[in-house]
Amino acid sequence: MPIVHVRVDNRLIHGQFLLAWSKKVAFDHIIVTNDKVAADTFQANLLKAVAPQGYKVSVLSLKEAAAYFMGPDIGGESVFILAKLPSDVVGLIEEGLQLDRVNLGNVAYEPNTKKVSKTVYLSEEDVRALKKLHELGVVITSRMLPGDPDVEFWPTIERTIPEWTKG
Repeated sequence: MPIVHVRVDNRLIHGQFLLAWSKKVAFDHIIVTNDKVAADTFQANLLKAVAPQGYKVSVLSLKEAAAYFMGPDIGGESVFILAKLPSDVVGLIEEGLQLDRVNLGNVAYEPNTKKVSKTVYLSEEDVRALKKLHELGVVITSRMLPGDPDVEFWPTIERTIPEWTKG
């Protein structure tokens, strides 16, 4: 499969992505996937406008993204997937994508979230989604920049908020 990186980052396409990731990870197509973002024409057009020049950009629902990877149009592309939420990655897998690794980039503070690291705040729903990924064998990492250590992050989640990881 032509997926070179899967990243959860609620900012989606932003300055850090433009400056760091697009220079360190070889890809030619950015797929932003989240049902609400894909349904918002203004936001989808804005994301396409701020993407680095020379990259194909698609803003797709989870179902559309999964269908794209299973369809004839994928060709020889190298795709960087940007998901807004951990549940988006679960949705891609439920739609049939086979993923083995997901990187939690920035998951910003919101009400009812708990701090897991400097840049990752998770809700109980996020933890449930990540637990499902973990149980499916998907390696969960947390890297802000491509040069950061690429180590398993699930033990940090379990240690930090054990009440949400049990059961």
